[in-house]
This record gives sequence, C-alpha cells and structure tokens, in this order.
Amino acid sequence: MSYTELDTCLNGNYGADNWADNVSEYAQELIQNFSSDDWESLENNLADKSSQWKDYLAQILPWGDAEKSIPVLTEMLSESDENIVISAADSLRDISENNQIVTIDEATAKKLKSFTRSVSPLSNRVITAFLESTLVKTK
Repeated sequence: MSYTELDTCLNGNYGADNWADNVSEYAQELIQNFSSDDWESLENNLADKSSQWKDYLAQILPWGDAEKSIPVLTEMLSESDENIVISAADSLRDISENNQIVTIDEATAKKLKSFTRSVSPLSNRVITAFLESTLVKTK
C-alpha cells in the first residue's frame, strides 16, 4: 500500500514551494514505512518514471532505509537530468553525514567531477560536497 501511495504522491505536479512546504513531509513519512515489497516495487518501476517523479524520490530517500536508499540513489547519479543527479548527490551526502558509508565507482566520480563544470555554482557545491564525503572504489 505504501508504494502505491508514494507513487500517487510523487506523480503530482507541485510547484517547488508547495512540494517543499506541504507534500515532501508526507512523502517522507511514506518512505519511512516502506516494507520489503514496497522497496521491490519501487526498484522494479523506477526506470519507467518521469524525471520529476525521480527528482522528488531522490529528495525523500534519506528518510528511508539507508541500505535500500543508497543503491537507488547511486543509480540515479547516472541519470541525464541534472536535477535528479543533484538531488541524488545531495541525498547521498545527507545519508553519509549520518554515519552511513556511501561508495561510488571511479567512472561515476569522474562523471560527477566533469558535471561540475557545466552546472550552477550551487549545484557545483552540492556535488563537490558529496564527492568529498564519499568513498570511491578503485578497480
């Protein structure tokens, strides 16, 4: 039930202020109560979701189970949409600040470093802070 509720919630067309002020807290509560089946549904359906849906999801995943959230957010770092990448990096940084180890591979780190050259100064700071808080796996 929680996945279905979250899916409906994340499909809404909210303005940035309405999302931040009203909706994100409800979505955070939903992700906190996810069962194993809910996580499986999320993982199975993620590829088919809109960019806005994925961006909202990336913003709330730090409130979910870190062991389940980290792989989803790490996968989102490969998205082409800048907003999703920024939200995923910021959420992974939040998770790592709560004593969770976040690891990415060298190719992802390299992509993110090159990404910083083409984003806004604020987005650059978010990605840089994430990279500073993350372990990079070498081959």
